[in-house]
Amino acid sequence: MELSIYESLANQFKPMTIHTVLLAESPPIFPDDGNVRKLKYFYNPDFVDNLKDVLLRETAKVILNRPRVAIRSKEDKIELLKAIQRKGYFLIDAVKYPINHLTPTERKKIILDSVPTLIQELKNLKPEPERIIILMKTIYDLTAEALTNAGLPVVPVVVYSPFNAAPKGFDYKTTLRKALNYVQKADFKLGCN
Repeated sequence: MELSIYESLANQFKPMTIHTVLLAESPPIFPDDGNVRKLKYFYNPDFVDNLKDVLLRETAKVILNRPRVAIRSKEDKIELLKAIQRKGYFLIDAVKYPINHLTPTERKKIILDSVPTLIQELKNLKPEPERIIILMKTIYDLTAEALTNAGLPVVPVVVYSPFNAAPKGFDYKTTLRKALNYVQKADFKLGCN
């Protein structure tokens, strides 16, 4: 049940042609009471909370080149998601079900186990995306080599999570900009060298 909800929410904002995949860890845990409006998911237009919608807010600032982004209504959120969609960006989770409540060891094992399925999912995107930007250092460390070895165009820049403290100068927006700038300066397909 939860899987189809995540997928249907994301598919509302899936670009016709995906130029850039933003690779995240997993969707958030579904609320205990089943209320979709409380589901803190990137693609859930019914979840409106400017403070808690960190991933969307900070991603939109960088991708849309806006110094300020406010998500105060469903309409604000839909507008941001559609603007990201028009630019050809699509967020995909490495693991299709919530794992953020598990221990780091459990999460690592599940992510590693999901890599073959993830590779197939990314290869099945037609046309193949021009680039894949991995949005968390942990996910990068666990997946980048395998994705690159599979011929996928992984940007070789670690993007730190917007949810955790990062080393000075390596915050989410700075590292995401670095990944985007790398892409703009280089004509590459890393996996095809």
